[in-house]
Amino acid sequence: WSSTAGSLLGCLSFYGLGLALGEVRSLAVLKRTARFLGVSQAQLGRLIVSFRRHEKALAFASQLIPSVRLIAPAIAGLLRAQPRNFLVATIFGVALWNSLLIGVGYAGALIDDSTNASAVAVKVVFILLVGEGVAAAAWRGIVIRRRSHDGRSSKRKTEVQAKAVRITERCSSHVL
Repeated sequence: WSSTAGSLLGCLSFYGLGLALGEVRSLAVLKRTARFLGVSQAQLGRLIVSFRRHEKALAFASQLIPSVRLIAPAIAGLLRAQPRNFLVATIFGVALWNSLLIGVGYAGALIDDSTNASAVAVKVVFILLVGEGVAAAAWRGIVIRRRSHDGRSSKRKTEVQAKAVRITERCSSHVL
């Protein structure tokens, strides 16, 4: 239980840091980060709306992805996730992740007595991180290929982008 408590305390700390920035600074950080990652303001608006709709599921699932679990609480704080939803989902996500990681190490130690359980767990996390990196690179390649292939000048895309910009502006004025 101590690993779960420690992980939860870390998550709550990062969530609090995100909240402490305030609404104006939070939106500025989100916009700068989105621009750095190649996400347009329209896409950011859609992402914020999607986050609000699925914040419990995202808080839970983010705890199951090694690299994402480090920054997800701060993002939830920046986006002003409901504290109760964030807390409950994070408790379950952290407990599941820690149980799986400890279980893998324990199972590895049972299979081979000379195996260090922590070493097995570190190897599993390393493999997951490599998998995440490959998946992220593939996704980024697909996004870049689609952008260059689409032409981006269709009237429908322009209308959707304008709507998403309005959503982002609304979020910045009263939701964040």
